[in-house]
Amino acid sequence: MIKIVAFRNKERIGFEIKGHADYDDHGHDIVCAAVSILSHTIYRSLVVNLDLENELDVEVKDGFMNLSLARRGKDVDLLFDTFIEGIRSLEEGYGDFIKLTLEEE
Repeated sequence: MIKIVAFRNKERIGFEIKGHADYDDHGHDIVCAAVSILSHTIYRSLVVNLDLENELDVEVKDGFMNLSLARRGKDVDLLFDTFIEGIRSLEEGYGDFIKLTLEEE
């Protein structure tokens, strides 16, 4: 199962992703692929579109991604909200393979 903990408070915003969905064999797992593309899209958007590479704390390895940064306003919040909606959509369709926990203050 993929477990995602996303957080947003007054100072920071981000998420941690752990695990594999085990929906299908490696290379054919659409749930893992979908989570990967959503997480890498927000990362690339923060770097390419908002030029925040130097402000990101990011760690990526097999079955794991941790990303966080200082809250920077509406653009960062919009990207984060879009990421969360994508994950929620996946959770609705594949809840046995993905779990989202949202921590907001």
